[in-house]
Amino acid sequence: MLDCIVENLSAIGAKLRFSTPTSLPEAFALRFPDGTSHAARRTWSRGATVGIAFEGGGPAAEAERRHLVEAVREASSAADPAAMLDLLRTGWFFGDEHLRRAAADLELAQVRFTVALAPHLGRRK
Repeated sequence: MLDCIVENLSAIGAKLRFSTPTSLPEAFALRFPDGTSHAARRTWSRGATVGIAFEGGGPAAEAERRHLVEAVREASSAADPAAMLDLLRTGWFFGDEHLRRAAADLELAQVRFTVALAPHLGRRK
């Protein structure tokens, strides 16, 4: 295991900076402090700096997914179905058709609730 600083992180790759010139294999796994690891391949090397390309979604996609999951969880805990549905749409319901149908049912229930509540809101003076 080698420690490095990850610079210029993007969805497709990153620049790694080591304390000394380092020879990396062409393909390897880059492990982050949170324990996630991502398949990568070396694309260039100049002394202690190495350019890499991620295979698959890479850590940026995974971090975005985790952020979206946490935001949905917070909106759900806050009983804010509109915010939760908006966030789920942004993430295409994580590719889960069952979740998409359940969200559609929730949205319909929310509309019914709003219509049923409307006469009561109109009575306020």
